[in-house]
Formats: sequence, structure tokens, C-alpha cells
Amino acid sequence: MNIVQVVGGPGSGKTTLAKKLVEDWPGSASLLRIDRYLRERGLDDGDDFVLMPSGIDWPLLMAHLDRLAAGEYVVMPVYDWEQGIRRAFPQSATPGQMVESCDWLVLEGLYYVPHLPSIRLFVDAPADVRQERASARDTRLSKALGEAYDRLVEPAYQDHILPQREAAQCVLDGRLDREQLATRARRFLASRLSGWG
Repeated sequence: MNIVQVVGGPGSGKTTLAKKLVEDWPGSASLLRIDRYLRERGLDDGDDFVLMPSGIDWPLLMAHLDRLAAGEYVVMPVYDWEQGIRRAFPQSATPGQMVESCDWLVLEGLYYVPHLPSIRLFVDAPADVRQERASARDTRLSKALGEAYDRLVEPAYQDHILPQREAAQCVLDGRLDREQLATRARRFLASRLSGWG
């Protein structure tokens, strides 16, 4: 299984790119969203919990990656953002929750999975673009983060997310439209690996 990691700040365009890459290769690519793997929020966790690398349940994420590498499927957890808890796994998973083993796995999130053999893409955009996009999403979490953007999101971006740009093999401009962004990513992937695209 070949892995492409797509990382960037909230509102950078990383989710748009990751979904488009998977759509472009139906049946041969799957999407795993790292923000589904948050651990349960503790009493000592701050308001920026969902933005911190320490908020991720790395052991569960790695266990799921091992299962996918072994040819099995996994069901991404469902996280209750307001209560800060992971819900019980449902009896039947929705299509977006189930991730099947595939030729190409696209991992999307705020952080790279460390020490994972993969191609690492970083999607970036100016702060005003990221803030506008993050605030425009119609979810309670997005609205809460939008209201606290200067206090929580931008400091987390500067301190924890942006430094990962140095580890990227390709940095993409998240201001591009969906098709242009995906085309540039595909060209880079094709230049690195035969058989992609």
C-alpha cells in the first residue's frame, strides 16, 4: 500500500485536495482522516485540544494503518466534538467511515504521521484565506474555532502545523481552485512514482 499524506492548517485546502485525489482514482484510493482519531479530552486539555498533535490517539491510528497494510478494512471513529469523547463504533458504518485496503491511501489532517514511509504534501494559504474558510464551514466546531481564530487557531498553526512544511516533499498553494490544486498534486506524484495518475 502506497501512502500520500496531505497536511495543512484549518482552511488551507487540504481536505479539498485529499477528497479530489481519492475521487480521481475510484476503486484504487481510499481516504483516512486523521481528525477522526482524536483521543478523549481530559480535564487538563485546553480549548486548543483539537489543534494539538497531543490530541491524536496515535496508537489507534497506527493500529488501523497496520490493519489496512495487512489487507483489512477499518472503520474510522466517530468523535463528539462538543463532549470531547469518542462515540461507540456503530453497528453499521456509513460509506465515509469505512476505509478499505487499497493501492493508494490518502491520509489527511493537521499533522503528518511520523516515521511513516509516504509522500508528504503540504497545502498552504495565507492566514486571511484560512480564517475565512475555517469560519465559513457550517459546523459548530468551525464556528467555535472561527470565533477564536486569533487566540487559538493561528498560534497552533504557527507553533505546530507550519513547521511541518519543512518535512514536505511538495508545497501546494491552497488558493488554487479544486481542479488546479489536484492537477499540480497529480503531476508531482507522477514525477515521483510511476503508475499514479
